[in-house]
Amino acid sequence: MADINKFGAYKVCVIPNGSVYVMNKDDVIRHLTRTMLDKKQAKTTVDKVFEIIKHGLKRDGKVVISNFGSFHLKTARPVTRRNPKTGARVDVPAKQKVRFKPSENILKK
Repeated sequence: MADINKFGAYKVCVIPNGSVYVMNKDDVIRHLTRTMLDKKQAKTTVDKVFEIIKHGLKRDGKVVISNFGSFHLKTARPVTRRNPKTGARVDVPAKQKVRFKPSENILKK
């Protein structure tokens, strides 16, 4: 999933051997640094990948990465909630959410 958590870092789901765990943007940079890049190049690369995905979602509403998965926008319908302190009704407007669907190749490995 490409969500932004409360710390402002992107969450990336990785599925090794069927288990799922969550990495933030700094973890992705650290892993790239170990294999091929220095930290500055790794950060630039990760930032650029997220920028490309974000731009594609804004432009087309969907980004497909072959043998990895696809990101797409989903519109959450407007809902009415209650303020727990006052009990007053609060209307929450419709909003766009990013969803990630892994490819079958990722799920098989």
